[in-house]
Amino acid sequence: MGLLAITKKDKNTSSSKEHIEPWPEISQSELRVTDSAAKKIHELLNGQTEGALMRVGIVGGGCSGFSYHFAIENEAAPNDLIFENKTVRVCVDPKSIKLLGGSLLEWHEELGSNGFRLRNKHETKSCSCGKSFSL
Repeated sequence: MGLLAITKKDKNTSSSKEHIEPWPEISQSELRVTDSAAKKIHELLNGQTEGALMRVGIVGGGCSGFSYHFAIENEAAPNDLIFENKTVRVCVDPKSIKLLGGSLLEWHEELGSNGFRLRNKHETKSCSCGKSFSL
């Protein structure tokens, strides 16, 4: 089981401390959405049609073979799997869940680099640009 590096601010100082937390237990048929990702998805869906949701998938391409795909959809396809976190829904097609099962969808904010990030335990390596990966 992989490890997840988490950076937290110390309440008593302005310094950040990085520590390693165990990978959360997530079923191989599940995609988990963190609270920060759910908040950002909720913002993106604001003003969309009722029932709109975020699509997460894997597409071929990029310098390492695969890339993650994120999109806003008006509705899920009939065979999509739906995952919820509080007020948001995320859909994943059946082919992608085979490669995404057990992953954690996060919203990542860093100077010059904001975006969704998938902590995919099936990923074996990623390219230097961080946009594609291998399984």
